[in-house]
Amino acid sequence: MPESLDGWEQYWYDATGNPLSRDQVVRPSTGIQWIAGSQETADDNGYRLSGGRLVYKRRVSGPKGDDWVVQLVCRDAFNGLPCWTRQTARKSHFNIPLMGKLTPLVFTGSRICTVLGAEGEPLVAIDADTGETVQTYEQSGTTFSQGSPRSEPFRRAGFFGGNYGKGNLVYFDGLLIHTVGNELFVIDAATGARRWYFKTDDYRQLEKPTVNPDDRELYCIGCNREARRSWGGGRNPGQLAAAVLAFDLGTGTRKWTTPIDDRHITHAVYGQRTLVVYSAQDNGPRDEEWIFGAIDTASGKFLWRHPWSREKPLWDMQRREVVVRDGKLYLLSHGLSVFDLKTGQPIRHFVAGNSRCETSKATANYLIMAFSQFIDYKADPPRATRVALSRGSCGSGFFPAYGMVHYLPNMCNCDNWIRFHVTASSEPVREPLPDGQRLLRGPAYSQGQTRETKAGTATDWPMFLQGPQRGAWTGSALPPKLAQKWSTFVQPPPKPDCPIAADWLDTNDYIGPISAAVAAEGLAVVAVREQHRVEALEAATGVKKWSFTAGGRVVTPPTLFGGLCLFGCRDGWVYALRADTGRLAWRFLAAPSERNIVAFSQVESSWPLLGSLLIHNGLVIAVAGYHPMANGGIHVWALEPQTGAIKWHATLSRTPEWVDISQPRVRIDQPHPTARGVGGFEANFVVNNLAYGDGAYVRFSGAALSAETGELFIPPPVQGKPKQLGGLYDMPVTPTRLLINSDKYPQFRRHYSTEGYFGPYASGSQMFVVFPEAKEALPCVACAFAGTDAVVLQGNRAEGVLRRYDARKLDSRDAVRSDETPAWSRVIDGDPRTHQKG
Repeated sequence: MPESLDGWEQYWYDATGNPLSRDQVVRPSTGIQWIAGSQETADDNGYRLSGGRLVYKRRVSGPKGDDWVVQLVCRDAFNGLPCWTRQTARKSHFNIPLMGKLTPLVFTGSRICTVLGAEGEPLVAIDADTGETVQTYEQSGTTFSQGSPRSEPFRRAGFFGGNYGKGNLVYFDGLLIHTVGNELFVIDAATGARRWYFKTDDYRQLEKPTVNPDDRELYCIGCNREARRSWGGGRNPGQLAAAVLAFDLGTGTRKWTTPIDDRHITHAVYGQRTLVVYSAQDNGPRDEEWIFGAIDTASGKFLWRHPWSREKPLWDMQRREVVVRDGKLYLLSHGLSVFDLKTGQPIRHFVAGNSRCETSKATANYLIMAFSQFIDYKADPPRATRVALSRGSCGSGFFPAYGMVHYLPNMCNCDNWIRFHVTASSEPVREPLPDGQRLLRGPAYSQGQTRETKAGTATDWPMFLQGPQRGAWTGSALPPKLAQKWSTFVQPPPKPDCPIAADWLDTNDYIGPISAAVAAEGLAVVAVREQHRVEALEAATGVKKWSFTAGGRVVTPPTLFGGLCLFGCRDGWVYALRADTGRLAWRFLAAPSERNIVAFSQVESSWPLLGSLLIHNGLVIAVAGYHPMANGGIHVWALEPQTGAIKWHATLSRTPEWVDISQPRVRIDQPHPTARGVGGFEANFVVNNLAYGDGAYVRFSGAALSAETGELFIPPPVQGKPKQLGGLYDMPVTPTRLLINSDKYPQFRRHYSTEGYFGPYASGSQMFVVFPEAKEALPCVACAFAGTDAVVLQGNRAEGVLRRYDARKLDSRDAVRSDETPAWSRVIDGDPRTHQKG
């Protein structure tokens, strides 16, 4: 491994608690290195990276749905391919010893040290190559969970979380340092022998073990009460600390004890013979005199303490993180504050940046705040930029290692992100291939060129969700009683007989071995996902007519039009086949160039085609790519179906810009057509998913492009000073009207249950209804469309209103509102107090 690359072996990088990596290659990301796994509940224990591999714990549902199983997963850190998965225990919860922030998990060299059970389980060492247990540390601490006899003193003391039973674990110089409850264990990692042991009756819990490598000392925080604001599943687990205890690391001899007087402490960071203790909790404990201080490790005396003050922007934030470097203390919060480490005197405060939600971290060259805000703190003055292509889970967030940034799955809707387990790299964006080199003609090209295009009939279902508006309805009548005419076996599910095949199945991106069918011109056609095939059957008999193998996964249904079978593939190409024979007429490279990544354990383009191709105004609409900030952006093509000729091409790309954060009132993000203002950011809201059209515009999540030219529609500025309603603007008062908006964007978006076809890459439509009896716009809960009817359910926790509208009277472009009175309206009582049963 090159010396310029570094891993991330412990939760706070190493045993000092200082989240500062030595990696010299990590830079602001430009695109995706790999993507894998499922969009699971955020795994707050985070990643550990060592030896070119990445491990994490995850929760999966057991056979009964609520019978959780905790797994330990190991992947290659550079391509995301699974190495092994091991089940640790059942019936777990993220707040007991197996999961949650600061759960014992250390990855160093060829060994992973953790706990495998919730009750009475010691530490174990797992071989990183095989996933097998190679050593059990019988002389370490053992876990315990809520309801066990060992938890009773904590229950009586008012502890309500499960942090006390999982303990903390750090590794330093061949030693495992493990705290559980009021016990401290120092274990030889190689032999398993106990070096020394400490138990106290003065404190119910010992936590935050932190090592001073300069003087070989160990510090722990003693706690007697739990802070309700720091429930173990939250972003900042911590207790009301009574004191800091110092030990000789080699012998266990007590050196000093410094009272803290029940201050809320979530973090302890060592640097340059100084121990910084502070609270990172949301919005701060306003009733405490101080929550941020530094202790001289030689004497155990406080060097300085900073008070809480609601008026100071320093503390008006959701969370804080500290990095110690070169005699300075960097406080990352709502901005960057720099202090002298020894005196606590402020050196500079920069207003830009936001450390909300995720833990901030640092490398040799950058401070990296939440939402991937990179601060070049070696520059003078410091400069910052933000890369919004992904973000990590609430709490643990992201991990910079091996020249890349590794993101845990997240459920956040502040931006439209790339989801799942995502690793981003900083490879320079490549120059696109010239347009003249994109089209490759197949053996059936001449036949396709002379084919006469005919309109489909009412009985056809030629594309996914039937038509260009993806309305999922047809005017064709069904018989009163349906009877099966035929059944044909197409493809069994992949067998999970190796880690890679198992990984295909273990993702939200997998919804079965074949796609939904489309039907027209006497054919029924499906995509066979993992086998990269498209297969056509005779619609009348189910007899297989032809099969075609593409260069990658085809995850959404093909499109039938004009005697052609058209589909987009995850290899970045658009394919056009003769529908009657399955022979290739042409294929077109919709990706800007041939660059591949590993996605869900298969090799795919960096610009895959995720949603079914759209036929709109007689043209094929293909959308390639993930995100405006990933690998140069999203590419939208309008092609002539019979020839593959380009009619227009649009690129939705956003390049992060560096800004001088020493300037007053600076914004890291700059306004951009693909972004919207949210919480101080210009948040991305355009991602690739299923394209649809309304005649004038081609649309997908967050974007509306002219069907004639491909020009991106940019809404006019709002006049005056409007009142903001959840991201929308209050229009002039009119009778009942429907405001329809996709991710705060003025457009008409229909909301489908399509997760699995293009994954949760996009958040759902946001629809608001304003009506005379309401004081404010209330968000839409769900909507459905059938024919020309639009049925909208909107409301809050206490009441819902179900309304039906004529969709033809809803403006789909500029006004995004309808003054039409609904055809009917029904109030739905959602107050649980009115329901005695169920």
